[in-house]
Amino acid sequence: MDSERPTLNWRAIALVLAGIALTSAGHYLTPRDMRLWHGIFQRLYYLPVV
Repeated sequence: MDSERPTLNWRAIALVLAGIALTSAGHYLTPRDMRLWHGIFQRLYYLPVV
């Protein structure tokens, strides 16, 4: 019965969380004058989820 239960893939979860954390850090550490980079970092939030 336990073999039928799906297992969590901790490596995939860790990669998604790391991607979100790196994107957030880049977004919040970028100066406000660099509007283009803020837009790029906002779009990068989609990558770890997809």
